[in-house]
Amino acid sequence: AFNQIFQNISIKNLSNLNKLTLTNNEIKKIERNYFKNLSTLKILYLSSNPIDTIELENLPSLNELQLVGCNLKIIDIFFFKNLINLEKLVI
Repeated sequence: AFNQIFQNISIKNLSNLNKLTLTNNEIKKIERNYFKNLSTLKILYLSSNPIDTIELENLPSLNELQLVGCNLKIIDIFFFKNLINLEKLVI
């Protein structure tokens, strides 16, 4: 479902987006390039999705990430490597 949403919506023109809420969207997997053009994104809400795999890159401004109610079992320590401004993580 999420893959279909992103194929139909171009986020490359949303380069000034600060907040993105994608809660309750049946998202199962986030691959590293989904948000690559959102360099100013500061807040990302992905809660209440059956996400079991998440990779985030190219989000240098992200300072809040919410993953409440997701199916994540393990978060790799390298997951945070590129999230240099992350101040708030809610899981």
